[in-house]
Amino acid sequence: ISGCYWVLGGFYRIIGLFEPAIYNMKKSISYFDTAYILPSRYFDLPLNVGKSGWVNNTGVLCDYYNQTGDYARASEYGWQALAQTYRYNQMAGISKAEYRMLFTARHLAMAKILSNQLDSAEYYLNIAEQGVTHRPNYRGQAFLLQIRALYNIKIQRYNQADSLLQQCWQLVDQYKISVSPGE
Repeated sequence: ISGCYWVLGGFYRIIGLFEPAIYNMKKSISYFDTAYILPSRYFDLPLNVGKSGWVNNTGVLCDYYNQTGDYARASEYGWQALAQTYRYNQMAGISKAEYRMLFTARHLAMAKILSNQLDSAEYYLNIAEQGVTHRPNYRGQAFLLQIRALYNIKIQRYNQADSLLQQCWQLVDQYKISVSPGE
């Protein structure tokens, strides 16, 4: 049931209907048994069940709120997801620098940048960057470079922003990363 609501939420987001996207993502989140701790991967496939699924979908909800411009709610859900990611990683014996850290921290950093809370943005960008170095994730790394470039633009470091965007372009070109919203 959770997966069905997740798909509906994604469908509505893609067509730009954020109110039903958020509603369906919240419904998806409500079906997770957060007491259920399971390794986050099975035969190298990500599992979105139990606490792992709750963390993932709450991070997605943070992104949805970013896309609506409601940065306060994005920060609220992003912080909840990040805090639970730390707890989940401790209970599941996963290192701190893990994909969900990248995913959640980057969306939380984006909320902070867009709401001009730049000191907080730097903190969350640093957490997200730890997740990138843990395991090669070129799509995530390219997205993070764009967010870091936006941060540098906001603090008027234009040369650094340009350099980051050049690095991003190299990753996109080298690894044939497709351009799609919300990745």
